[in-house]
Amino acid sequence: MEQAASKKQIARTVAIVMMIAIVSVVSRAHIVNEIQVLNAQESISDMQALLERIHNNTLEDSDLKIIMRLVVPMSPGYDTIFVLPDRFESDASVSRVISEIGDDYVCFDVLKMAVRTIECTPFSNIVSIAHVVH
Repeated sequence: MEQAASKKQIARTVAIVMMIAIVSVVSRAHIVNEIQVLNAQESISDMQALLERIHNNTLEDSDLKIIMRLVVPMSPGYDTIFVLPDRFESDASVSRVISEIGDDYVCFDVLKMAVRTIECTPFSNIVSIAHVVH
């Protein structure tokens, strides 16, 4: 009798474990179907238009400063946060301005200690863009 009760209890435990496993699998499948891919911007054209507006605004308003933050720096040893346009009036040793806006990238004309370079980064490397309110 005890052996039969023990077998019944084992069968019940196995059934419960199987039901939990089935519910878990069904729940996970439902959750996976509900996950949506989110992008930082609605589309690449939105980021391109935003960067073009920023570039035009900085050309029109010399006091406007834009702060851009990147996931990884464009060059080793550089910060991931920088200001646009980045001009030091006193010695003009460093400057950074937008030079080109492509379909999925932006390039900067950078002058540092009499060396001019073009640095580019994909839109996917841009974490945030903000402007300094003055």
